[in-house]
Amino acid sequence: MNWLIQTKIIIGIQFITQAISENGKVLIHCVAGINRSPTMTVAYLMKEKNMELKIAFEHVRERRRIVDPLPDNITQLISFEKKLRGDDCEIPEYFTKSSFAEWWEF
Repeated sequence: MNWLIQTKIIIGIQFITQAISENGKVLIHCVAGINRSPTMTVAYLMKEKNMELKIAFEHVRERRRIVDPLPDNITQLISFEKKLRGDDCEIPEYFTKSSFAEWWEF
C-alpha cells in the first residue's frame, strides 16, 4: 500500500469536509484533471457521500470524460473501498485494468 497516497487522500477529505462544514467552497484540481484530482474527488464521494467506488467513479467520469487514474491511485481507491465497506466488497473488473479508456466510449 502506498501510504503517501492514502495519507494525502485522508488529509484531503478532512480539508474538504471542514471547508464545506464552514460554508466554504472547494476547487479540487491538478494539472490535467486526469489522475490526482479525480482520485481525490472519488475518495471524497466514497467517504462523505457514502458512494461505492463504482458509483463515485462513474459520477466523476460523467462530468469529466478524460478521467483515467494511474494504477497506484486505482489500487488506493480499491483499498479505500475495502476499508470503508469490508474486504468482501465487489470490485468491478474495469477497476483492475491499467487504463479505463478501453471500458468507456469517448
